[in-house]
Amino acid sequence: MKKILLLAVAFTLSMGSAMAQNAKFETMRTSHQLVERNSAQPSAMKRQPKKVELGENQLIMGPYTSDALCQDGYGMGVPSVPGQTKVATYLPAEMIEQFNGSNVVKIRYGLDSAADNVSVFLLGITSKGIDELVNVPAKSSAKGWNEVTLPTPYTLNTDGYEALLLGYEYNQTANGYPISMVNEGTLLESYLYSNLGNGEGWYTLGTSYGNLSVQAIVENENFPKVNIVIDGLAVSSKYFQTGEEMTYALQLHNFGTGTAESYKVNIDVDGNLMAQVEGTDAASLQPKAFSGSFTLPADLTMGTHTVTATLVEVDGEEVAGQQPVTASTSFFVYFESVPRQKNMIEQYTSQNCTYCPRGVTLFSDIIAMRDDIAWVSVHGYMSGNDSFTTDESNAIVNYVGVTGYPSASYNRSFVPELAEGTEIAYGLGYNMSYRTQIVALLNEVIDYTAEAPSFVTLGIEQQFDPDTRQLNVTVNGQGASRASEMLDGYGLTVYVTENGVVARQLNEGRWVNNFEHHFAFRKALSSIYGDAIQWDGDKFTQQYSYVIPESYVAENMQIVAFVAPVIDATNPDPSNMTINNCETANVEVSSGIGFQSLDATVAASYNLNGVELAAPQRGVNIVRMANGQVKKVVVK
Repeated sequence: MKKILLLAVAFTLSMGSAMAQNAKFETMRTSHQLVERNSAQPSAMKRQPKKVELGENQLIMGPYTSDALCQDGYGMGVPSVPGQTKVATYLPAEMIEQFNGSNVVKIRYGLDSAADNVSVFLLGITSKGIDELVNVPAKSSAKGWNEVTLPTPYTLNTDGYEALLLGYEYNQTANGYPISMVNEGTLLESYLYSNLGNGEGWYTLGTSYGNLSVQAIVENENFPKVNIVIDGLAVSSKYFQTGEEMTYALQLHNFGTGTAESYKVNIDVDGNLMAQVEGTDAASLQPKAFSGSFTLPADLTMGTHTVTATLVEVDGEEVAGQQPVTASTSFFVYFESVPRQKNMIEQYTSQNCTYCPRGVTLFSDIIAMRDDIAWVSVHGYMSGNDSFTTDESNAIVNYVGVTGYPSASYNRSFVPELAEGTEIAYGLGYNMSYRTQIVALLNEVIDYTAEAPSFVTLGIEQQFDPDTRQLNVTVNGQGASRASEMLDGYGLTVYVTENGVVARQLNEGRWVNNFEHHFAFRKALSSIYGDAIQWDGDKFTQQYSYVIPESYVAENMQIVAFVAPVIDATNPDPSNMTINNCETANVEVSSGIGFQSLDATVAASYNLNGVELAAPQRGVNIVRMANGQVKKVVVK
């Protein structure tokens, strides 16, 4: 598998990250199972393409600037929550400030199916709340692009605003999928206002579905012919060694009304020129993407460095000015790493998911082939009862951005060859007649994600008291040189799973009552988002405790500890969730009483159903001692 940099991720600039800190604009992570994509056959009524018509003094402001719409018949909606619904794209103030002083004269939105009671809006987000700037009813809302002319143009001024929400409101029906989202442009957060499980409010859809089909047409007599902006700069890793090849990607966008015949962009590291991008025809309506690579200098010091893209020439003339057009990002040069201990597979599943056992089959094959896998089965919300689903498991599903079952993430890494957008949870609905080939592919995926360097070795110490059923866990971390600096912003997450649980499962259209569930998520001993690591130099020790419920079989349980970035719970960044290292340990159950001494002092033995036994049997026993004490004892 080639190690490539996908531009869709390179330009996921986490534009919505600032919003979560606004107490007056609280957002919630969407239960993705409520957001559905149309699964019916494409409509016989094809969309009539409607290309945007712009005047010489007009430009498009939005997440993307083409006339693209989603694949016909592939719209989205929340049919399980009918009623008036708002959907919007998040436009950061710093992204659109070049339009200040211009007039918003029209708002256009694209639908995959007709909708009723539609109005378009523009909202301003401040530190105190939300201002309604524009709200205009639409006369008609047909399939395809619809355009609303504002009766009074709105003059843009982003001063005082953190961002604008550009969108439309519509009547969501029980069988409607009108929302069009496409993977074009700079991927921005989309939001939906409804009640998706945590009360009425704004829910983030993230960027995994693509960009919302909504655009504003802005007008200004003083728009320049050429106004090139570098939308973003990304590199192929967060960590590099000296002499290593660095792949970069950037995107240029001309916010002018004309084109540039030629332009040049310098790529430098800490001010030293590494590469140069040259191109022609920077179209005003379409951003242009570029990528390349260069070898990092051998004399770079260990620590943080900066790579910068700077526009230096347009149409043969040097770019002058006090504020050059630039974009930059940082990376860390390391000299020492540690071996990866375990590769984590998080399987996202449900007892009510008919194809989810396919994932169980595939991962069972994988763990039979290799001993470096930490497998966690996370059961998330789906219609119908699921005995494994908890608030924590649902929160994990939403945090990772799971869009459907069965699916899985691999070291929570982005895998370009599997991705359809920016998601890190990939579908498992494979044709099982190709089982051998699929297992080979997934092994390759795991190896690909394991190429990222690890900087901390984890050790797990644990003690379980069978009488109190209290499990005490100590996680020790020993980092490479300057690990605390390289892993700044990372946290420690600790799960407890249970293997071999026999329970019902929908499987290929029929219910199986004695299905064996593997490594089911039971509890997070830490925050599901990760606890801040308490570094002592380049090492740490953190402790947890948990009383294992009587209904869980302790000897079948496993502790999973991993170090990963701590991401804002409402706006996780799928390009920055990669697990740095992971380790597991089985819960060790010891009664502290040998079988011989146990037999000599036991007055009576019972199984878990209360049936008296002739002698303690292998497994869990309830015993009444000669002194009257009653204990739960495990005999192996």
